[in-house]
Amino acid sequence: MLGLPERATRAVRGRQIGILFQESGTGLKPIVLVVDPVVEAIETYTAPCGHTAGAKAVQRLQRVVVLNPNAA
Repeated sequence: MLGLPERATRAVRGRQIGILFQESGTGLKPIVLVVDPVVEAIETYTAPCGHTAGAKAVQRLQRVVVLNPNAA
């Protein structure tokens, strides 16, 4: 990744790799659902298709064993 031009990096970022930062003071808020930042990343980096971003986010969280992805 370090040697790739910016355009090639953008093609990979968010589609094949991603990161969600969790700052202790602001990252985990009781009013923000666990699924929300994942939905935001999907909407930002992928083109719309048959499934909604929310459904994709829940599927991805369940793959990494987040038992209740819609919990706050």
